[in-house]
Amino acid sequence: MRSQREKNKIFTRRAFLLGMGKLALFSALASRFGYLQIISNSKYRAMAENNSIKIVIIPPLRGLLLDRNGVIIADNQFNYSLVLLSPFKQEAEKIVQDLNKILGYETGISRIGVKKALRAAGKNNQIMIQDNLSWLDIAKIEVRTDLYGVEIIKSHKRRYILSEMISHVTGYISKPSIEEAERSSIPHYQEFLIGKNGVERSLNNLLLGSPGARKIEVNAGGKFMRELIYNPPSRGITTKLSIDTNLQKIVAKNLASLHGSVVIMNANNGEILAMHSTPAYDPNKFVGGVQLNYWNQLKLNEGKPLINKSISNYYPPGSIFKIVTALAILDAGIDPTRKILCTGEHQVGNRMFRCNRKEGHGWVDLHNAIAKSCNVYFYTFGLAAGIDTIVETATKLGFNQKTNVELPFENPGLLPTNNWIERKLKNRWGAGDTINATIGQGYILITPLQLAAALAKIATGLKVIPTILSSSKSFSTELLGLPEEHLRLVRAGLHDVFNNPGGTGYRRRFTDKKYALAGKTGTAQVVAQAKRNQVLQYKIRDHGLFAGYISTSDKKLYAISVVAEHSGWGSASALPIATNIMREYLAMAATQVEEEDIDDDLIQDD
Repeated sequence: MRSQREKNKIFTRRAFLLGMGKLALFSALASRFGYLQIISNSKYRAMAENNSIKIVIIPPLRGLLLDRNGVIIADNQFNYSLVLLSPFKQEAEKIVQDLNKILGYETGISRIGVKKALRAAGKNNQIMIQDNLSWLDIAKIEVRTDLYGVEIIKSHKRRYILSEMISHVTGYISKPSIEEAERSSIPHYQEFLIGKNGVERSLNNLLLGSPGARKIEVNAGGKFMRELIYNPPSRGITTKLSIDTNLQKIVAKNLASLHGSVVIMNANNGEILAMHSTPAYDPNKFVGGVQLNYWNQLKLNEGKPLINKSISNYYPPGSIFKIVTALAILDAGIDPTRKILCTGEHQVGNRMFRCNRKEGHGWVDLHNAIAKSCNVYFYTFGLAAGIDTIVETATKLGFNQKTNVELPFENPGLLPTNNWIERKLKNRWGAGDTINATIGQGYILITPLQLAAALAKIATGLKVIPTILSSSKSFSTELLGLPEEHLRLVRAGLHDVFNNPGGTGYRRRFTDKKYALAGKTGTAQVVAQAKRNQVLQYKIRDHGLFAGYISTSDKKLYAISVVAEHSGWGSASALPIATNIMREYLAMAATQVEEEDIDDDLIQDD
């Protein structure tokens, strides 16, 4: 009996302890549940929402690029891209392998490597798997309900309509580096593209616009369910360039077989009507990221297709610089009617300097020296004027300084100023150096844009400021700072280069009296040599140059510069390019005017 009571006590105590344990466990669970329900409710609700709600940043639509007549140069086309969503990055390799099988080809991310793409995308950003999806690609993806972790995004892709013909002006857009993204105040997402070169770079803040955002609901596999909030992006500003696409096409056609540059300006207001550099590149291939094989092809091209030679390459100007020397001679007070006898050579110290005409030009004054390009005249009086006066005159014409055109990577060129001579040559400047400078050889380096701008300044007597934007600046009315009488004398010499039977360019004159061509050719030595250019290897042939201006009977004034790299004499290479371009363009412009006149005649009053 006693043992039975003891057994009951033990059972009761165990039941009590078990009950207390259950009560404690229940209390702990109730307490935790209460904490979750009351204290952490907002926290876990947000976490749950984050698992099903996604914020999608929408890249802005870039502003259009138009030519001066409103013709579209760069626009935006609809584009469909496939992206890997952030929560599924750990499964990226498997998802990409599945996609390759579904699409039947190797996607873009496969070519650059999944790991590399993950590193480039950053910590939280989605990854671009494939750009430019076709409708067939989209259909293949949409029917696969088992495919997860990816999303098709509708966006816009930049299109450059003239492609290579205007690539150095437009530049291109591509993915920003982290530093570039921070500088442009945009998210570091692969879909966000910024200007990398040309006006796309220099005017990026104007063209870019502001991003928008979507708040969407997705399921556990990352598939889109519904849109909750949509804030549209703002479009960038449409920008009109000064370029005339009709002229640009003519320029590209005439420069297609050569390496070099052509710049054509409205000399009255500085608007650049055409600018082309060859070889060029296709800016469309850079949008969103250039393929490695194409990039290597450009980098290995000795013609430097990635460089805008019109503003970034520099060349010795050759005989074109005699224009500057002529103005310096006048500034030094030397009588322009004073004549010297050119026998074909000129001795300075122990050195003999040759004229461009072996038998000499006979008696020449300033006017004839310009028209006939007599080296000996400029040796003689350029040396008398001195290098300081020559450099000062060249500076007034805009050399040795950037034009500040709205394009990146402009080179200022080089003039042998006193500071430069002291720093680079340790003051070892001699008469022979000045002799070389008088005819544009030696240390003097210029850009093609500087040449065109200098001729515009000489033609107008004003500080013409080059611009790539249409009507972006008021016409400059500031005088050049050179006496008008001096400019008039030089203009007369440049006119007779083409319009006087003794001029070096007479055979290339415009026979149509509505147009008058003035200017100067030049030949820039690449290496010191005495052989004829035709028998030299391409790389060491001289560059041919031309700079001038064309006036029309209806008061238009065009300044033009042409550089034909490794093409020999400027009169045989650069000059024909210039005259062929302008003849075709002026004929086209005249035809358009006639058609407009006919249309006006057809309009009758009621």
